[in-house]
Amino acid sequence: SLPRPAPLVIPRPTVSITGLHPAGYNFSFLSVAHPGVMYYLEYSTNLPPLTGWTAIGAAPGNGGMTSIADPSPSDSRRFYRIRVE
Repeated sequence: SLPRPAPLVIPRPTVSITGLHPAGYNFSFLSVAHPGVMYYLEYSTNLPPLTGWTAIGAAPGNGGMTSIADPSPSDSRRFYRIRVE
């Protein structure tokens, strides 16, 4: 019989935040973005989130650095996460 092919394993992309940039009322995250991956910036006003995470923006992976910003952080505090798909 023929040998079975090895299963295809796709590693989960990691997120490495390399910069946080508060500037006035804007806040942005800078990270390396792997090609073929979507990055979503989300926030919550509580930890753990009582009502879930709220999406702010998204950016496709381009193989270089990418930035996602919260253009109007209007709450007195926000907790952020970057979700990848």
